[in-house]
Amino acid sequence: MVVYLEQAYEKRRAEGRIRTTQDLVDCALDGAVLRVRPMLMTVGMNLVGLAPVMLSDGAGADVAQRIASPMIGGLATLLLMTLLIDPAAYVTACSVNLRVRRGHDGVPPATAPPPGPAVTTW
Repeated sequence: MVVYLEQAYEKRRAEGRIRTTQDLVDCALDGAVLRVRPMLMTVGMNLVGLAPVMLSDGAGADVAQRIASPMIGGLATLLLMTLLIDPAAYVTACSVNLRVRRGHDGVPPATAPPPGPAVTTW
């Protein structure tokens, strides 16, 4: 997922189309949409493969179910992490990077304090 997000970001940055946080969100959507179908297919087929193990009641089923149940939980967590949390974290990190870069380029960040004497409090 991160590879696709990074490719979409680099493409838009090279075109000069990354200026705001909304541009980053649109960029992340463009990159993430390419991974939805492969992720759903992979997780779905793994769940289909684990379903007989979870539904069986023959010899050794109790041991096999104890092995398969964490795998199902891991697949669900992987799906949520990859499709929801990774793009959101990527947009957040790029947004912070964008604000820092704006500050270094001479353009003040959106939350810059007003100019005046610096006051330090200990």
